[in-house]
Amino acid sequence: MVAGSSGGVRELLHAEIGLSFWGGVAPETSEVVDHTHPLFGLHLAGKILAIPNGRGSCTGSQVVLELLLNGQAPAAILLRERPDPILALGVFVAEEGFGKSFPIYYLGAADFDSLSNVGRPQNRSSSSSFVAPRAYAAVTNKGGVFAGASTEDVANECKGEAWDEEEEEEEEEGEEDAGGCHAGPSAKQRAAADKIIAAAGLQLTDEERAMLEDGRPNPRTAASKKALGGKEACESLRRAMRIVVRTAVAEGAEELLEISRAHIDAVTYIGPGGLAFAEQLAFGIGGKRGKKCGRGGNGGGGAAVAGVAVPTTLNAGGVDRRRWRGLGVDPSFGAAAEALGDAYVALGCDPESFTCAPYLLPSSKVPRFGEHVAWGESNAVVFSNSVLGARTQKVADCEYALSFCFVPLFHSASPLRVTDLLGRTERQFLLLLLLLFIFFIFVRSFVRSFIRSFFSLTLSLISLLILVSMP
Repeated sequence: MVAGSSGGVRELLHAEIGLSFWGGVAPETSEVVDHTHPLFGLHLAGKILAIPNGRGSCTGSQVVLELLLNGQAPAAILLRERPDPILALGVFVAEEGFGKSFPIYYLGAADFDSLSNVGRPQNRSSSSSFVAPRAYAAVTNKGGVFAGASTEDVANECKGEAWDEEEEEEEEEGEEDAGGCHAGPSAKQRAAADKIIAAAGLQLTDEERAMLEDGRPNPRTAASKKALGGKEACESLRRAMRIVVRTAVAEGAEELLEISRAHIDAVTYIGPGGLAFAEQLAFGIGGKRGKKCGRGGNGGGGAAVAGVAVPTTLNAGGVDRRRWRGLGVDPSFGAAAEALGDAYVALGCDPESFTCAPYLLPSSKVPRFGEHVAWGESNAVVFSNSVLGARTQKVADCEYALSFCFVPLFHSASPLRVTDLLGRTERQFLLLLLLLFIFFIFVRSFVRSFIRSFFSLTLSLISLLILVSMP
C-alpha cells in the first residue's frame, strides 16, 4: 500500500486483534491507550506494528497524520490479509503534503501468523508478572519482511537487501531544508507511489489524468476552474488528486465517479497536522501562518490557493465557534479549533452548516435520489444511502482533500443490496429469522384473540348461571 523500508531492524509489536488509532493511540506520544488491547501501555514510535487490520473510526487517518508529523509514527505497519485504506490515507496525506511516510504492507494470513512464533514484546502491565521475549523485524526497500528473536538474527537474515539508510536520512533532511515549507514527497517517495498507481490499473479519463499529473482543473466543469481563482493549474489540486487516486487504489477501485456535493467530517481539531494540511490547501504551500515557499507546481510565494468546486457542508467542530471563549475553553485548543473551521470556510465550505446531520439542512443543501456525493460522518452516510437514496462511500476524515477539487470518487454506481454483503448461509439465517418473526406475530394475534374469546364466553356463562339461579 505504501512502499519504503523500516530503516533498520526494529522491535516488533504483534497482536492478533485489530487496533483503532482513534481513541486507541495517543497522537502526541504513540502510546496504545485502549486498555482492552493486548498492546496497551506500549509505544508504537519507531517500532514495526503487526496487526490484522485497523479498527474503528475513520478519524484514525488523522491520528496517523499527527503521529507522523509529531515524530511518533511506527517504522512500518504490517497487515494480515486486506488493505486498510483508513490507515493508509493518513500516510498518503502526510507524504503528499509534508514528505513524511512509513511503509504499509499486507502479508497474507500465513506470513502474518508466522510472526507470532518469533516472540512477543514485553508485557509492561504492572498487574502481571509475565514477561514475554521481545521480537524484532525489518522491512527492506524491496518489501522484504524479516523477523527474529534478536536484532542479530534479523540482520543476518536480511543481508544483501538494500537499506539505503544514510541516503534516506539525507533525503528527508533535504525535504526540510527548504525553510521549513511543506515541500511534499521526495522524488523517491513519488516514484514509489507512481509505481503502485501504475500497477493497479485504475482507469482514469484524460481530465482526471491532467489533474493528477499537472493540477489542471476539469475543463468540463466550470466550478473547478472558478474554485482555483481562474488559474490554469494548482499544486494543491494535484496533491489532492494524488491522495484520492492513491486511496482509490488502496480500495481496489476500477474507476472514479464525479460527485455533486460533499460533507467534510474532519472538522474536529485533533492536532496541528490536520490544521496545517487544511491551511496548506486553503492558503497555499506553507499555510496561512507558514513561510512562503518557492517550490511547487505553479510557482512559489504560497500561490497554490484553491477552493471547493462542489457545494460542501461541514461537520460539527470541536468548539462553539461563536462562544468558546465565554465558555472557558482552553485558548490553545479553542484558537486552533477555530482556525481549522476558518480554513474550511476559506476553501468555500458552507459557513452556516457545522452539523453532523447535514440531511436536516435546507432542502437545497441535501442530495436528491441517485446523486453521487462524498459524505463523511457515519450516521449521515447511512441516511444518504438509505432514506435519501443518494450514493456515497464512507469517506475517511483526511479525505477532505477531494471535495475542493471536484475529484471523482470510487463508490459503486449501482444501489447496494443487503444480499451483496451476505453469503448463502447468512441469507438463510435472515430468512429463518423473518419466518420466526411472522410466526410470532401470528401466534400473538391468535393467542390475544383466543383470550378475548375465552373471557367473553366465560362472562356469558356466568351471566347465564346467574339468570338461571334467580327465583
